[in-house]
Parts: sequence; C-alpha cells; structure tokens
Amino acid sequence: MKTLIFLFSLLSTITVIAQIKTTENRIEIELKDGYNSEKVYEFGENGFVMTSQSDKPVNGVVELRFQRFSTDLAFIDEQIFEWPKGYTESQSFMEDEVLYKLITNRFGNYSILQYNIKTGGLSQIDGDLEHSLSIQFFEVANGHAVMAGYYKRKWTMTNLDLTSGSLNTSPVFIEGINPKKLSVSNLQYIEKSQSFYVSVCAFVSRKVVKWYLNQFDLSGNMINTKSLDEDLDKKLKSTTVAALDEKDVLISGTYSNLRGSSSTGLYMTTTVDGNLQEPRFYNFIDLENFLSYLPERSKARIEKKQERMADRGKELAISYNMAIHDIIPCGEDYLFLGEAYYPTYRTESRTTGSGAFKIIGGMRFSRCRL
Repeated sequence: MKTLIFLFSLLSTITVIAQIKTTENRIEIELKDGYNSEKVYEFGENGFVMTSQSDKPVNGVVELRFQRFSTDLAFIDEQIFEWPKGYTESQSFMEDEVLYKLITNRFGNYSILQYNIKTGGLSQIDGDLEHSLSIQFFEVANGHAVMAGYYKRKWTMTNLDLTSGSLNTSPVFIEGINPKKLSVSNLQYIEKSQSFYVSVCAFVSRKVVKWYLNQFDLSGNMINTKSLDEDLDKKLKSTTVAALDEKDVLISGTYSNLRGSSSTGLYMTTTVDGNLQEPRFYNFIDLENFLSYLPERSKARIEKKQERMADRGKELAISYNMAIHDIIPCGEDYLFLGEAYYPTYRTESRTTGSGAFKIIGGMRFSRCRL
C-alpha cells in the first residue's frame, strides 16, 4: 500500500516526490488514487503543481495529470493530458510561470507540453526530430526550446522556435575530432548574452579527455568554440558558466591531478573581450573548513601530511565525487555550490551459480560546499 505525501507551505524550489518541509500548514494527499510517479514543481507566490500518471491505461491511453495548488495548499483545479501510446517522458523544465514537459517516442516524434501555473491552461507543440535522439538536456528560454541528445553516438543540438514552430538542427562539432568521440556534459542559457553554452568532452584517447565550450545563439547557430584546458597539466572534470556582462562569462567547475573520475579541487576562469584567461585552481583541502566534517585526529593527520609534502615541494590531493550546480550571481559576487557524494552498495545472493554479488545501490550525498 502506498504511503501518504505530506505537503507543507513551500519555501524552496526543489522538486520533491515524498515530502516538503516548511514552517506551517499541512495537507495530506492519499496516493492510492490510481496515479503514480508524483512530482512537485514550485512556482513561488503562484503556488505549485503536482504531476502524476495513471497506474493503468484509461481507454487505451495513459493519463498525465496536472494538479494545481495555491500557496495556502488549497487544491484549485486539474488538467488531464492523454499520453499517446509509445511515448515516454524525457525531460522537464520550468521558466517563469510555465512548466514544460518533453515527451518522445522511439520514432523521433515529440510533444512539448506547456502548463501555465497562473491560468491552469495546458497546451502542446508536436513535431518530428531528424533522428530518434536520446535527449539528455532540455532547456527553454526566450521562446526557444533547446534539446541536446545523441543518435548512433553522435550528439546533436536541436532548437525549436515555440512561436513559429521552425526547427534548427546542428551537430555538436569540434574541428579535427571524430564526432563519435564527443559528449555533451552541460547545457546552460545565459540571459545577458542571449546565448546557449554547451560544455563538450572530447575523448581523444583512453587517457586523454579534452574540454570545450560551444556558444550558440537563440536560433541554434554556433557562434564560437573555446578550448578550456589547452596546455593545462590538470584534468578538468566538470564545467558550469555564469554571465559577467553581455559578452564575457565566468567559467568554473572541478578538476583533478590524479587518475580516476573523482575531483581534487575547483577551478575558475573568465573571458575578457571573449578571450579565455588563465584559470585559477583551488585544492579542496585548502578551502576553509573543508575538512571540518572529519574527526579532529583524522583532520590533524591530513594536515601534517600536507605540511610534509609541501616541504618537499609537492601538493597533497584527496579525491572527492563532487556534483556541481549552476553558478548563482549574488550582487557583485558569485556563489558556487558543490555536493560531495559517494556510491552505496548492497550484496545480493542468487539462487543459481555460486557466491554473492555486490551491486551499486545508489548515491548518497554527504555534504555541500558553498
């Protein structure tokens, strides 16, 4: 039997499935109502919308339900969208007063649902992609929906004008590198420059990974490409971008000077008149209070080892898995938020064969760095 979802007054912008904690008010919603996969999207003073889909097809189709609630947690109304057979939900995105949901099928057909939290109105735009893309990123800005996905290991940027319905498709391209060795790691829209920025990894060889930043205009045309790690002795692991002004950006992320997929520090750089500047690197353990979560004895042991290595002209590095968020402008400053996490495992025994198997049970976040 399903449990209840407890919803309190919304104070955060985090999408949740089970519960939202705040200071006052509470409603209880019985989940055993023929719907599942509940998700909540918060719209500040306009309240929130909860989406869910029917457990079983209704008259041959799956229903996607949009339920609107006020900031006082009062139910307002609901809209039902009949999910075409063969479609699955790909991505969601919130902009201003609209929730966008992208659904696709294996033949390259798509629908973009637009739910207005203020009016409760639901509309849709249908279309066909050039290929049946596996869409990994979806963003909407200034009347344009941008999708980044791959087909047969080749990445494509698709830009849809939501007003005219015109579609602009362009391959993710880095001169001199096989397109099948490229992978998009991030897609962001920067309002000041009216541009979409795409972080691209180029897997040049098994040991060499290069990072690039592609800039696209609102219509989906590529403006320029910048190499982010040319002549660097450190390996970049992630990238995020924020606006400085109409033409320059702040670029940050994580790096490593060790083998493996984990990170050992943060880096930051900017562009000046469009030209990339020399990056600055910050070792995790040099950041104030970064080791404060450790017992005093462990922290002292690391600090002593760091001193011994510094005396020999070397730098101590400790690896962390770090999930980074978009840079947050704060007045004249910028906030960088990273969450450290680690994989969890569980052991399963099989009735056939011998022994037990250790499998990944998920990821657990341990702490944040701001």
